[in-house]
Amino acid sequence: MAGKTNYTKCKIVETTIIELQNADYHDLSLRKLAGKVGLTTGAFYKHFKSRDELFTEVTAVISNRIDQNIEQAIRENSSTSAKEKILIFANQLLQSFADQPHLMNFLFFNPIASKALSFSPDEVERFPLLALITNLIHELALSTNLEHDENFLFVQFWAFIQGYAVLLDRKITKYEPEVLRCTLNQFLLESSK
Repeated sequence: MAGKTNYTKCKIVETTIIELQNADYHDLSLRKLAGKVGLTTGAFYKHFKSRDELFTEVTAVISNRIDQNIEQAIRENSSTSAKEKILIFANQLLQSFADQPHLMNFLFFNPIASKALSFSPDEVERFPLLALITNLIHELALSTNLEHDENFLFVQFWAFIQGYAVLLDRKITKYEPEVLRCTLNQFLLESSK
């Protein structure tokens, strides 16, 4: 029975991800989602107690998948500097926003994702994308002489990525990697002694 339950839970998560690729997460109906998986709403709640519980699981799965893609891109790049790794990270995220705007909006802006930023370090590990950027910023801080702490650089960087992603999503601008590079350089210049 546990195998069938795990299969159904995975099917719910995968179906949710497919739905999120095609529509805004605000429009996601649990009743319709349960129907697409072949469940009643009551049966759905045997697998996930709430929408938040489902969103937590889906956020973790998407975070893990994007993290794997970014880790692969970092491994394939010959540069090993922390700054270059952060640029690869940001480039991959922003490219994902261009390719899958609904899914990335969910990942960045659903309430569960916002809560992840305030989780304890142990819980952050559940969201590998967040853990990766935290580790990369730590690596960058060790290799440079930062005047501000790592959290300051994280906030600057994360806010820039989210803001730039919104501009891309709304088609206000096109993605230009040079904007990313110049912005990171400016952050580092302002954060250095």
